[in-house]
Amino acid sequence: MSNPNTMINDLVAEVSSVAVGDRQDLFVAAAGVVLGEVVMYEGPYGTGKTWTSKALADATEGTFGRVQGTADLLPADITGTDVFDRRTDDYVAKYGAIFKNVVLIDEIGRIPAKTQSGTLEAFGERQVTFPHTGTHRLPEGSSAFLTYNPQTDIADSFAVSAESNDIEGALLNRVFASIRSGLTPSQKREATRLALDGGRKAQPVVSQAQLIQIRSAIDAITIDSDMLDVITDVPKQILEHGKVDPYATGRQIRAGARDTIALGRLARFFTAVRGQKLMDVDDIKRAAPYVYAHMTTMNEVGVAKKIGARQAIREAVGNVGPIDEVAAKAAEIDAKEAA
Repeated sequence: MSNPNTMINDLVAEVSSVAVGDRQDLFVAAAGVVLGEVVMYEGPYGTGKTWTSKALADATEGTFGRVQGTADLLPADITGTDVFDRRTDDYVAKYGAIFKNVVLIDEIGRIPAKTQSGTLEAFGERQVTFPHTGTHRLPEGSSAFLTYNPQTDIADSFAVSAESNDIEGALLNRVFASIRSGLTPSQKREATRLALDGGRKAQPVVSQAQLIQIRSAIDAITIDSDMLDVITDVPKQILEHGKVDPYATGRQIRAGARDTIALGRLARFFTAVRGQKLMDVDDIKRAAPYVYAHMTTMNEVGVAKKIGARQAIREAVGNVGPIDEVAAKAAEIDAKEAA
């Protein structure tokens, strides 16, 4: 297998040739596909979220499915269901869009609580259970993109109704990372050019089999004791930041280890992008705003100063980590490999 960082960079380069967006954000979107995770796009309409998701599926030889969020959407519209076959006098499973290699669920905020709850098993356990045919595993390494169009942007707030708040929180807890989508004037110009030129389909640069190999290589990246301490300390640093509300009922950093596991996995991905085998603190700092922004609410001070969640998280983790020790260990590993 080629070096993982070469294949990851080739993947992002191909996607960026057909879809417009911040390059760092494209790496995070690629991480969702490489690691088989759930990534949420937040932002206004028309910023290329669907096009980017489909380009990632095309560039990895994957299948692509899309579900439009509506108020009357049912769980079966996403997951599929059992269908009675008169020829066999038995039930057969009819798979929904979530069984594609890459699925986009557009405007997740429009979907009712019951339907959102129907995705929790798929996003959390990578499987779906039907009443008659039982449990069905999703394709290995399958990934999902959610889009959410917030009603207000000042503090990255998450508007949910009282009756759906618990379901929204459970769904947010399954989100691996979030991306704040938007286009600068130059990106808007480039997006217009690509669309008026008829658009170009992304060409395959990484196979599904290679994705599995890349994922295995990333999972083998070393996280030493110091870096594990930093990872598990990040939520505390964010909650103690002076502009963050630690008692918010909507978006909040919840008990459990899903968030720190996600932080470790995304930091490992960034380590692989650098072509290294030992994580350092900058990989964690780079990952933290993407992992925690969708579960962070600003307090009155943050709102008054128009500080967004991502900025607050960057400030909170700005000074964490024993950089000198990590650099020394990285040099030691490099020396052993060169010998």
